[in-house]
Amino acid sequence: MGAAALPLLPLLLPLLLDWAGGMALREEPRGWDSWLVNVNGTFTVNYMAGPRGAQAGGSWNHVVGASSVDGVHWAPQGMLYDTPPDCCPAAAPACAAMGSGTTWAVISNASGPTTYATFFSSGLASDRSSEGLRAVTSTDLLSWTWRPQLTFHSDPNWYNNTAPGTRWDGPTVVCQVDESPCKAGYFMALTATSKATGENAAP
Repeated sequence: MGAAALPLLPLLLPLLLDWAGGMALREEPRGWDSWLVNVNGTFTVNYMAGPRGAQAGGSWNHVVGASSVDGVHWAPQGMLYDTPPDCCPAAAPACAAMGSGTTWAVISNASGPTTYATFFSSGLASDRSSEGLRAVTSTDLLSWTWRPQLTFHSDPNWYNNTAPGTRWDGPTVVCQVDESPCKAGYFMALTATSKATGENAAP
């Protein structure tokens, strides 16, 4: 199957329960959206997590990882990255909200290790117009580097990005053809709020 983004599975709830109902993984007290990639038979899940302690009421502001070879028993990887540096000052770690993402192998003709990219939504809790899809990349799914030049925001000519409750999040990426590894290129779909109708749809 190679490196392919998979849809969310019932197995991969924020607290990751196994089929018998026992706890498979509980690394963070406030887990939320999760996404999965399968690389040569090893599953890696990333999921949003919230702040601990006094900030327990804040936004989900970092990403945690875990890996598994059977989809049931998971090894925690700890925190992988936190809020984007261009979005939220380090002195105010609860000011930004991060949303669900997707991970896939980047197409490259160069030799060397495979590069993986993750896009996810994030923005200032106090400013809806700051929400955008931001990117990190990695060659081992453990150490990630921010790529601010890849950030993109909704087009205000077509999408409402200022009113409370508007959407620009939940990206899903699939190969344009059924092949692995993907060489033909990718399609991305995400949830956005139409400026014309006010309804949420996938552009």
